[in-house]
Amino acid sequence: MERILVSRQPIYRADLSELGYELLFRNSDKDVALFSDGDQATAEVIVNTFVEIGLDEMVGRHLAFINFDRNMIFGNYWECLPRERVVLEILETINPDAALIKKLRDLRKLGYRIALDDFICTDDDTLVEVADFVKFDLITTGWPTLESAVKSVRKHPVQLIAEKVETREQFEKCRSLDFDYFQGYFFCRPQLMEGRRVPASRLATIRLITKLNNPDVEVNELDLAISRDVSLSYKLLRLINSAIFCLQRTVTSYSSCHHSAGPGTHTAMGQFDPVLHV
Repeated sequence: MERILVSRQPIYRADLSELGYELLFRNSDKDVALFSDGDQATAEVIVNTFVEIGLDEMVGRHLAFINFDRNMIFGNYWECLPRERVVLEILETINPDAALIKKLRDLRKLGYRIALDDFICTDDDTLVEVADFVKFDLITTGWPTLESAVKSVRKHPVQLIAEKVETREQFEKCRSLDFDYFQGYFFCRPQLMEGRRVPASRLATIRLITKLNNPDVEVNELDLAISRDVSLSYKLLRLINSAIFCLQRTVTSYSSCHHSAGPGTHTAMGQFDPVLHV
């Protein structure tokens, strides 16, 4: 089976209890992320966490902080994430224009929490107004600047996270500035979490993608395409049982019933009853 990796770094309260974990892309055992496409890296983190390893295995009952760039936000990839379990961490490279601000406001109305990564304080507070958490990077922010920025941001009902805390002196200084949460090597280096992905038949996967791209495909065709490959069926069950759907009982198998008449789900794709077994 294919080996998959996701790294996590805890975010602590002042009493060292855990608020959550920032989830980080990894494709090797080295404590560094090597990628050229940030959107693809975030997608890998989401799939590996929710489908392959499992959210509870990754963060337990705590929050999962996941990096989101502009394309991921406007592509609505957040829709697959349980709003009560995740924090969307907006990267500092995003241009905070009017379209983004409106999108973030809409996300908060839906119940999603927003964190601003590596925040740099400016005269414009609009971005802070749509955030729940603001993260300050201690390496790139000097102490005089940090003190002034904290005072400015504290005008808003946000919680502050000091990241890249590497010494006790930095920790105590941040506590004196009334930071709410702390993250960095002083507490814990990122921890590599490992899972195994059941390899899917490339031919079966291509067939399924082809059918999904056909607007006239019928549900029974999709059912047949999935059921012909054990790994695709397994992945479907892992997805159904993931935190994305928050089912109260575990689904252990599925089958499909096709009817020419009688009860069923009538759609443009015909009569189809998916049956999930718990």
